[in-house]
Amino acid sequence: MATDKKLVFIHIPKAAGSTLLAIIRANYSRDKSVYLSPQLTLQNFLQWETSKKKQIQVLAGHQP
Repeated sequence: MATDKKLVFIHIPKAAGSTLLAIIRANYSRDKSVYLSPQLTLQNFLQWETSKKKQIQVLAGHQP
């Protein structure tokens, strides 16, 4: 995938999300991926420096 492309994955329970997340983790560098959690929320991520956010290729996780 081109480096200027971004992948946003919203995990929907009971819809094969765990399988898809495993595939994403196997194919994208950990240092260019962000996995949202109770400790790292979307609001926290949005507060990161712009230059740091631009390096991210994958944003994934559960969101209400």
